[in-house]
Amino acid sequence: MSDVIRAESLAKKFGPVTALRDVSMHLEEGEVLGLIGDNGAGKSTLIKILTGFHQPDTGQLYLDGEEVTLRSVSDARQRGIETVYQDLALINDLPVYLNMALKRESTWGWLPLLDRRRMRREARQRLSEIAIRLPSIDTEVTFLSGGQRQAIAVARAVFADAKVLFLDEPLAAMG
Repeated sequence: MSDVIRAESLAKKFGPVTALRDVSMHLEEGEVLGLIGDNGAGKSTLIKILTGFHQPDTGQLYLDGEEVTLRSVSDARQRGIETVYQDLALINDLPVYLNMALKRESTWGWLPLLDRRRMRREARQRLSEIAIRLPSIDTEVTFLSGGQRQAIAVARAVFADAKVLFLDEPLAAMG
């Protein structure tokens, strides 16, 4: 099998703090890889580099054998990399169904109008498929528990149809 993603000699500093030094890893198609380390060891920094949130100071990143520079999280998503970050990246003032559709909103054909009915239906179906129960998909995220918020972020990522899915402490707030 070939590597879906490979990192070689990644390094990252934030001012005088060295977050990563000479980190290499690879992930093959279908493989599940766990990254374990102490707080402050650089796990989240590595994930943020692998998902375009941060740029490495040195090192190379390869997707399907081709060297790439991930310029942003959106760039990484377009290349098939999805992430659930520790901070969940949800918008508290939006309802569940809109958070599920963030950056993938359904519109009415070429019109710039949101197809809210379709997004509600898809959110309901996806949450049901992975047995996540919420009071309502119309509930604003701010009114949900930490575990419910975490479940929304995980569900959104799972249904993104990504080649690579990174989870940064995905079950931290779940019961």
